[in-house]
Order: sequence, then C-alpha cells, then structure tokens
Amino acid sequence: MEWCQDSLALGFKREFFLVKFDSGDLKELFPTGKMMEPTITRLDNNRLALGRDNMTIFIDAEGDPTQTYAPTWTDMPISMGTLLHGNFLKISMYISRFVCVCVCF
Repeated sequence: MEWCQDSLALGFKREFFLVKFDSGDLKELFPTGKMMEPTITRLDNNRLALGRDNMTIFIDAEGDPTQTYAPTWTDMPISMGTLLHGNFLKISMYISRFVCVCVCF
C-alpha cells in the first residue's frame, strides 16, 4: 500500500488496484503475477513502482504507465527501496542475496 498524490495504490494477492480519494473510484491496474507478496514503492510525489514477477512497472497517480518498457530482472525482487540523489532516483531491488540497481532520470 502506498500513497501517490490523492490516490492509494493497493496490492493484493492477485491484483493491483488504485483508489482515487477525490472521487472514490476504484481502478483495477493489472495482475500481480506469481509474486507471493506484492511490492509497491513511491518514487516521488507523482510516480509509483509496482513489482510484477521479474519486472517493475512505473505508473503515475492516475494508474497510467509512465514508461513504454518495464525494466526486467533476473529473478523476482523480494523488496524495493528508493534513494533520491540530486536529479537521479536510485531504485534498489533486493533479489535473494543480491542488490540490483536501476537509475531513473
């Protein structure tokens, strides 16, 4: 569960949803895939990163994708974290004992 502006992203066992609090609308985003626990990380005030199997999908506060292609990983990440440094956003994906890093501008 993570806030993004006036929206709340929710990850359940099988689906990701976005709840718009100004209207009360519930938007079904996409299936979570094979992951046991859905992962959601806020990147900044306008974007979220959602984990789906071995990829990370970036969405905005409306639930629309912000990138044409989703980065893929060698395995399913078990958690995500962010670190804002200057104009760079570093996303750390923890895959078993390894840490993979994706840098977004």
